[in-house]
Amino acid sequence: MASGDVNVTEILDTCVLLLKAECDEVQFRAALETILKIFRNVLAHPGEEKYKSIKTENKTFNSRVWRFSGSQQLLLASGWTEVDGHVVLTDDTRLKDIIGFIETSSYDNRESQRSSLNSKEADAKQEKLNEDRKKQQDQYKKMMMEKKRISEMIKADRQETSARKSKDSHATHMDGQGGMKRYDDIGIDVNKGGG
Repeated sequence: MASGDVNVTEILDTCVLLLKAECDEVQFRAALETILKIFRNVLAHPGEEKYKSIKTENKTFNSRVWRFSGSQQLLLASGWTEVDGHVVLTDDTRLKDIIGFIETSSYDNRESQRSSLNSKEADAKQEKLNEDRKKQQDQYKKMMMEKKRISEMIKADRQETSARKSKDSHATHMDGQGGMKRYDDIGIDVNKGGG
């Protein structure tokens, strides 16, 4: 990650430490592998929305990822937002960097770092993650409300347009020239600039 992303790296690192602290090694690896698979699917299919939304009740997703607070925080710190029983990707700008971070980081050496993380630091980081999560949820809800408002405006406009009474045309059909005069018939010479 870029040097400006030190805070993001620290947050991701904290999320991984939280995940490692709350599950065994097999569950930890399964959670990270599932998260990586989700991220890779999004990158492989950037235009497909189905890869950017996951039901939290999905049996596999819930058992491997969502039931752990650390993996929830990791997803949320990676640009996902929890809304109405789904986790939705709202920001995919850093996914490649996050995948690289997860793949290249050596989590086997994190055990000693986790024990040095005192409870006040852990609580403060957890609180910061919760605040970020709340901001993302609020931002997503605002975006969805705006989309809904625009959709309703379009629907109302369409209904109004279809309900309008069509007016009868006053135009009449004329056969052939229909008595129309040409410019030279009415005394205008177009070569001389008018009348």
